[in-house]
Amino acid sequence: MADHSGATIVSADENRKSAELEFPTGATAQIAMSRQEEIPARRRKPQVSPATIQEDLRGRDFTCTRLPFRSIRPRAGCC
Repeated sequence: MADHSGATIVSADENRKSAELEFPTGATAQIAMSRQEEIPARRRKPQVSPATIQEDLRGRDFTCTRLPFRSIRPRAGCC
């Protein structure tokens, strides 16, 4: 994909089978295989194995820590 789009590989993680790409426009993207991670006792590196997309999504955290917010004041005479 990097060759076809002109993107450069910024970083790669062989253990997690992922790569971060930067495109000529400045946009970045992270591409990774769907996977399951098991963290062994004593907090060593996680053991990574291939998984279905459903298994991968179950293991991810989709918490939003920040949201952009723009306050819009109603105009005079409106509502």
